[in-house]
Amino acid sequence: GALLFRGGLVLLTAGVTFVNAAGAPASRLRLFWRALVTWSCLGVGFGVFLAMVTLLGGFWAGVAGLAAVVVLTGASLALPERGIQDRLAGTWPVPR
Repeated sequence: GALLFRGGLVLLTAGVTFVNAAGAPASRLRLFWRALVTWSCLGVGFGVFLAMVTLLGGFWAGVAGLAAVVVLTGASLALPERGIQDRLAGTWPVPR
């Protein structure tokens, strides 16, 4: 969706678009990078969780997973205007 529609259907219906540091619309490549950063964390986290289940057992893997959720929630609350993926991609969400 980022390559075709500059953000996808959800952002279109929500009325949000992304701009770069100069205030111009963010490029498709930059939005694609933002999407990769956002969704790759889920894939890596799932892989780490499965490895922990095999090595540590279900209980400790669940505790570590819960701790990761708490840390990421804290980071999201500390950065309310721009998320981690926006900071890494150099984008700012603005109303359409």
